Amino acid sequence: YNYFFISIKMIEIISKDDTRIQFDDREAKYSNVLKSLYDDDDENGEKKFNESIPLHYISDKQLQILKSLLQNLVYYNLNQETIKKIDNYDNIYVSIKDILKIREDFTIDNLFKFIDICNFLDIPVLIHILKMKIYTFIDSNTREDIVKMFNIDKELIDDDDSDTIENYVK
Repeated sequence: YNYFFISIKMIEIISKDDTRIQFDDREAKYSNVLKSLYDDDDENGEKKFNESIPLHYISDKQLQILKSLLQNLVYYNLNQETIKKIDNYDNIYVSIKDILKIREDFTIDNLFKFIDICNFLDIPVLIHILKMKIYTFIDSNTREDIVKMFNIDKELIDDDDSDTIENYVK
């Protein structure tokens, strides 16, 4: 018998709640920040690898959401090229939409915090998906609902300009 082993590097992210979740290199490659930890060479030209990274601004729930979303990106082979073929949030895979569904334990505020996390970790595919989700909110709700949902100061919105609210949120 011939056996071969595939070596998959793992990186562990530690939340502010001390939750530890491991990400393999297929998941980490979606984040330019995490990917750089795999790609950096030390002074001898060898790959260096940081096994654990504490991210004190991310909760255990957010970390679990991040892990689930990255697993879905790997599963569906969504990358910066394939995601461009999905032109609207309604066409995103159901399992991804279920994770990002606004509910009691995942509010609009949580969504925006998650966008911050994806920006910090530089995850372009997730940022693209999250932008599509926000655009869908804007397109499927009334101006009044959007003002309330996104907590927009009504005085900043000119009633005569229908694009103002969309531009403010986008």
